[in-house]
Amino acid sequence: SPASYHHIPALLLDAAWRVGAMHTPARSEELFVPTKVGRITLPLDSLPPAFASPTSLAPWEIRSTTPRAGGKQVRWDRTEVYNPLGHLKIVIENAWANSLT
Repeated sequence: SPASYHHIPALLLDAAWRVGAMHTPARSEELFVPTKVGRITLPLDSLPPAFASPTSLAPWEIRSTTPRAGGKQVRWDRTEVYNPLGHLKIVIENAWANSLT
């Protein structure tokens, strides 16, 4: 249905949030779990069918700034998700994650 083009796949949103904490310099052996986000910007326009289709194999790209460690937490400024056409679709800003160790 056309309304389904307005949904964000939960796994894509989860991946975008987690990727920011994955490569913390000097703490690569630790597992971090996202706990807080300052702001998430999602698309307000209609999404192309490739976004909504569970069978689509088109590559999406997730980019993130380098996380900064402080105590048991890491913080990163921005994560961006681009669709296969190179359009910015999701922005996550000022996110935090806590170490499980």
